[in-house]
Amino acid sequence: AQTVFGKDLFQLYEDFIVERSQFYKNQIAQIKKIGLSKTKQLSNITIESQFVANQHYLYAIKSDAKSKSELLQIDKAGNATSLMPFDIAITLNQATADHLIITKIDVCDQYSNHYGIYRYQLKTNKLEAITQCGRHPYAIELANKQFIAVQLNNGNTTLVKLNTKGEFKQTITHKDSNTRFGQLALSPNKKRLAVSTWHKQTGWGIEQYDLQTQQWLKPVNNPSAAFFPSYQSDNVLLSSANNTGVYNIYRNQKIISNVVVGATNPVAFNKKIFFTSYKNGLYFLTELQNTSQIVDPLPILNTEFIAKKMIPTTTTSKAESYSAIKTLAPYFWMPVANSGNGLTQFGVEADGIDAL
Repeated sequence: AQTVFGKDLFQLYEDFIVERSQFYKNQIAQIKKIGLSKTKQLSNITIESQFVANQHYLYAIKSDAKSKSELLQIDKAGNATSLMPFDIAITLNQATADHLIITKIDVCDQYSNHYGIYRYQLKTNKLEAITQCGRHPYAIELANKQFIAVQLNNGNTTLVKLNTKGEFKQTITHKDSNTRFGQLALSPNKKRLAVSTWHKQTGWGIEQYDLQTQQWLKPVNNPSAAFFPSYQSDNVLLSSANNTGVYNIYRNQKIISNVVVGATNPVAFNKKIFFTSYKNGLYFLTELQNTSQIVDPLPILNTEFIAKKMIPTTTTSKAESYSAIKTLAPYFWMPVANSGNGLTQFGVEADGIDAL
């Protein structure tokens, strides 16, 4: 950076912040003119973006880039208790009275990494594997202890039902065969499933699936890029969408927040709504203190990427005979020197890897 730009990375980052602030100055002024939502950061603990709650506690993953990730239990006063450290990133999918449903990366066949479903017992602090290496990034446990999960397969996703042991039972089909599936949420009465879905014409949105009739219901909302479904009650669904260029909280079809830097992953807890706020590249657990409907339409930010459809791109190359020479050629080298126990070594360590 110093050679190319004449500044170190820290200076460049500060310049970037100043430039972006100037670029969005007018849009931010429009947002503030309507009136910002009153919010309260619950603590200074930095977390992963997704968290869950049961009747008594919030559960989040502490993530500060300084130490191992930790599963936290947070009470109504904001006090956090560490439950378990994790060496690898995990996703919190669901919190019940006595356990959590977690998905995390498993090392499979000594080479591949795939998601598996786990049940974390709150009383014993033990982790129980449901589908190791099952390729399930999201999962929800139903009232009968069976599961509905998103399954990855060659870059595509399917919605599947699993039995109590995590074994495949059936595929839940959608009238749009090209639908992609994301985060899941179960209604309090356990009769409906909210699903983040992607369609080619409309992009990401939130749909509901009736578990009794096994039918897809009319979409709850159609904001642009809607994610993070969560039920406030059986008929009230929370989500986060960037319909205006900034992620805000929606209650069914109505927007209930107005923030500058984004509000994601809304969760109802203790008769309040909490969300993940973003600040200086970090995520914090935050309370939305005024949740009345925003009457005035929020300004749509004038950013280049909002109006453009994300069109998948493909690249092609000329077929050629297989050779491991290119991939096995060392992609790094490191000098090595050590001495001890009658052995002295000097040299260079290098490494390369080939898929076959």
